Amino acid sequence: MTESQKVTAVETAKKYIGTPYERGTELESATKAIDCSLLTQLAYKSAGIEIGRSSILQASEKLGIEIIPNKDFSNLEIGDLIFSRSDRGFYYDELFRYRKIYIGHVVMYIGNGKIINSRKSKGGVVIESLHEMIEENPNYEIVLVKRF
Repeated sequence: MTESQKVTAVETAKKYIGTPYERGTELESATKAIDCSLLTQLAYKSAGIEIGRSSILQASEKLGIEIIPNKDFSNLEIGDLIFSRSDRGFYYDELFRYRKIYIGHVVMYIGNGKIINSRKSKGGVVIESLHEMIEENPNYEIVLVKRF
């Protein structure tokens, strides 16, 4: 992503702050409710990047590259997508070269240790600390980071 695309993606995602969470929402209902992967899909689409609808498909996108985050996440860049297990996890071995990677949630890194995401437990789209999300719920173990 170029710097301009990063700004566009973050600005678009921020427009949804306060939108309630609903799993499996579709584009037509995004102004009423939104889930984590629709939020990232819409943000990326506004920046001219087409990614899959579900978090598992976004994680397996060929055009992104995998990033191994530092313990303090200092090597993350704005716009990076962070995939975690969540309370639920799905995997398709064939999407990840036969590695069993469980994906249940996606967030977008927006800089300064902050993420934007849609979570049921938070009532919808919020900005929060990446560290807080992980500490708050051990099920949100980071399993993959993608940079586009």
